[in-house]
Amino acid sequence: MLCMIVFLVLGGLVTYGIHWFQSWRHQPTEARRLAEAASVVGFVRTAIIDVSDGDNPPHATAFFIGPAPKPDALAVVSVPTIKLSPLEPPPYMSELEKKKYDDSDFAVAYGKRPDGCGAGVAFISNPKQWEYSLRGQHMIEVISPEQIESVRRGASVFMELAIGNCGWQ
Repeated sequence: MLCMIVFLVLGGLVTYGIHWFQSWRHQPTEARRLAEAASVVGFVRTAIIDVSDGDNPPHATAFFIGPAPKPDALAVVSVPTIKLSPLEPPPYMSELEKKKYDDSDFAVAYGKRPDGCGAGVAFISNPKQWEYSLRGQHMIEVISPEQIESVRRGASVFMELAIGNCGWQ
C-alpha cells in the first residue's frame, strides 16, 4: 500500500513538473500582451496569433473586423506604449497603382518605440480564413467564412495589427 502511495505521489509530481515547465516555456510574449491590450474603436477582435520562427523575436498579430468604410487607422487604433504614424504607399508604385491604394493590403500606419518594438496596421481586402500560429504548429481561424464574404462584398473591413521585435535588443 505504501508503495502505491509513493508511486502516485511521484507520478503526480512528474505530471505537475511537466505542466509547469510547459506553461513557463509558452508564457505570453510582450508582443502578445500588447496585441491583447490593443483596441480598434468600432471593430471586434477576431483572433490573436503568436508567430515565431525560432531565430527572431516572437511577434503577435491581432485581427479585427468592423463595418465599412475603412476608417482612419490613426484615429481608431490604439496600441499601448506605441504611437502610430501614417505610412505612404511604397515609392515604387505607379500613379495608377496609387489611385487604387485604398483597396490594397499595404500597411497604412506604423509606430516604433526606442527599444525597437513596433506595430503596423494594414487593411486586408482578401483575407485568409486560417493562419499559422507559434512556430507553425497550429492553424488558427482568424475570420469566419461569413465574415470573409462580407469583406469581399465591401460590407465589412478586415484589419491586421502586427506587433513585433518586442523584448529583444
